[in-house]
Amino acid sequence: MSLLTVPPEIRLAIYAFHLHQHKQVRLLQQPTNAHLHLLQTCRLIRAEASPTYSQYISLRTDHQMFQFASHAPSSLTVAAKHVDIACDGRLLVDPFSGQIAPVSHSHLALSRLVGVERLRVFEFFSARPISEFGRSGRFLPRLLLGTERSMFGGNDTLPNLVSYELYQNPSTQARLFSVLPSHHIQELRLSGNIHLPEEVSLPALRHLIIAGVTGNDLDRKGFEPFADASLESFTHVRRTNLDFELREPFLLSMAGLSAASLTSLVLLGCSRVSTEALTACLMQMQILEHFSLSFFITTELEHDFIAAIPNTVMELKLSITYAWYSLDHSAEERQLCNTLEVNILERPVPPRLVYVRLGDRLLAEDSRLDRWQEIARARRCNLSAFDWVEEELARQL
Repeated sequence: MSLLTVPPEIRLAIYAFHLHQHKQVRLLQQPTNAHLHLLQTCRLIRAEASPTYSQYISLRTDHQMFQFASHAPSSLTVAAKHVDIACDGRLLVDPFSGQIAPVSHSHLALSRLVGVERLRVFEFFSARPISEFGRSGRFLPRLLLGTERSMFGGNDTLPNLVSYELYQNPSTQARLFSVLPSHHIQELRLSGNIHLPEEVSLPALRHLIIAGVTGNDLDRKGFEPFADASLESFTHVRRTNLDFELREPFLLSMAGLSAASLTSLVLLGCSRVSTEALTACLMQMQILEHFSLSFFITTELEHDFIAAIPNTVMELKLSITYAWYSLDHSAEERQLCNTLEVNILERPVPPRLVYVRLGDRLLAEDSRLDRWQEIARARRCNLSAFDWVEEELARQL
């Protein structure tokens, strides 16, 4: 059986699934335009797949951006709704006139993408040396940094993005919403050394991801930049010591403002949040369906936060590990395990999925893991004990 022998409606579903898989970001690597190669196979596939595949374009090099800005047909520039672009971020100031111009051609390419709704920004790895822009060997232009200004600074019309995602290295600086409007943003992903305006407003924001953010901007401002939002999902990922640490005021502010709307809560690498704050946060959740927690025990494990997990949670991922300097809290861990068994696995409506990463000794004690697996099988719950955190980190980063 070949692709052309299946019904047309199934082929259309295959095209959509292929594009969805192709757009997935792995290890911060920007996807290519390889999905467009399928359009070259035959006229039928080109006619069927073009409306789907033309919605996505990835611009990785300055040469691609220039060629796209110069030669892309209007049918493609209008159809593209989702754009991935590598951002140089450098601006050159002419030493004689003071005129400011972007180094790359990203602003020219984006000026032609009049219908873009979803923008993902990646690292730029083929930067041109500024010596190419000097008027003579004695006078070189001055260099400035401005992520959005380099992409949209000279454009007459700015897009009203609904999704804005950064996939940048920790050291890359980005001043967000210095040019782009923020009122229509529904999905926001932050990474790198980000800076938000003092009075930014994000009333439409529903999904927020903070992954690999460095600098102290969020430490200073807390949850205030997102105070207008009613979040449906919140994800915080901390992998290195330089990353932004989630603290209690930020978490409790988020929970208080989005308790009635939040359905997904993912907290990876928590070490500065107390179990009391976790308990208070979870007790406010009204419709939470997915909860992932990677928690490092540092000084205490006093509060049984698992007892506060609402019955609406159908997917639970839990990892509890010790910091190297922490004291032993075996008694408290046993209490958490007992609560997990009674409140989660044996509750009237069991969850669909439970992933746990706990100490081997704790799981082997009194055949605890074997007993949990028997309960899960009897109640048709997918229970697994493995290191799910690395898999989740790979997906988020």
